[in-house]
Amino acid sequence: ADIVVEGELILEIKAAKGGEPGKPIRLAGVDRGAGLPQFIGDFDKRKGWSKFFDAKEGVSHLEITGIRLKRYRIGIHLRGKSSHVRISQLTVEEANEGIRSDGGAELGNPDAATHDVVVSDCRFEKFTKRGIRLQNGNYRWRIERCHADAGGKEWGVESFPMGFQLSARLAVHGGADDVVAMDHDLELIDCVAVNCYYEGTRPENKGSPKAYWNGDGFCAESGSRNLRFVRCVSMHHTDAGWDIKADSPEFIDCIAIDNKENFRFWAGTARMTNCVSAFAFKRGGSGAAAALWTKCAVEARLCTFIDGGLAIADPSASIVLRDSLFVGPAPVKNAERITFENSVVAAGDGPDDPRIAARKGFEWIRPTVDFDSALHGESKGFSSVRWGR
Repeated sequence: ADIVVEGELILEIKAAKGGEPGKPIRLAGVDRGAGLPQFIGDFDKRKGWSKFFDAKEGVSHLEITGIRLKRYRIGIHLRGKSSHVRISQLTVEEANEGIRSDGGAELGNPDAATHDVVVSDCRFEKFTKRGIRLQNGNYRWRIERCHADAGGKEWGVESFPMGFQLSARLAVHGGADDVVAMDHDLELIDCVAVNCYYEGTRPENKGSPKAYWNGDGFCAESGSRNLRFVRCVSMHHTDAGWDIKADSPEFIDCIAIDNKENFRFWAGTARMTNCVSAFAFKRGGSGAAAALWTKCAVEARLCTFIDGGLAIADPSASIVLRDSLFVGPAPVKNAERITFENSVVAAGDGPDDPRIAARKGFEWIRPTVDFDSALHGESKGFSSVRWGR
């Protein structure tokens, strides 16, 4: 069944039943010449309760496409145990959360959680909490070509703003020891997160040098697993570009620029290939800027790190850079656990200068030669030629 809408309306949809295999319920916006239909709610930064699409637990076989939303607290909310959902060409502006999915995993039946979901070509602009938020056991999600712009300081009114929250908390049944499932097997491709900003976790700490300024581009909590990021970009956050507590995440062709800590890893072995971490910048609060911070093992191959330290925060952690470039101040925190294999450490000038054109303030828009090494070509560090190969 298709529901076709056009024009500008105020609407809330509560879905109690979905489609069937091969016969999905489809909500499609149609452009009749004045743009895709727009729906407007009542949300205003700190207040308002409207949801555009609220799917009851178990609602499955859905397709939602071609919709513009503005001032909804939540654009689309899946309440758990959904499957075979497709969301595309969705724009959500001035919201608390764009898409929220509760997995609904059960003790003894973690596979009941929300799964087999594809989100593509969506934009989340000016949100106070999340662009996309997953929690309690979601699995087999593919998120591609999605853009999350939190809106910067103007919209930094709540703690922990994040572009993509890939696991928000443990799924439990009864007591805290009864862990059901964590979100897993999630793939993000060609996604961008920018401008997550907040000046302290508590109002009384705002402005204090001891306050922790959070706000991450991509985040995942402990226990989540099998996360893969391909050609994703994260910039201009008051905390981390990536704050990943998931076990052994993988990064291919990913770019982190102008975050307090560009990459932050916690568990297993994080693997990076053809990635850039550049110009880490601390806007305020506690902690120090870093190109890479880790409490676990990191293996980086053909990566480039510019103008930011490498910080090892646990005695069991280590960093191995293979065929990579480190440009700028030498790594100083626990440097004995950093291994350079066929890699170059350069001050940024002199005979060892890898000749990389990008400078602080560079704004990543598309793959260019700006981060390529004119000296080493494709043999060391990031290469735009290799991007997407």
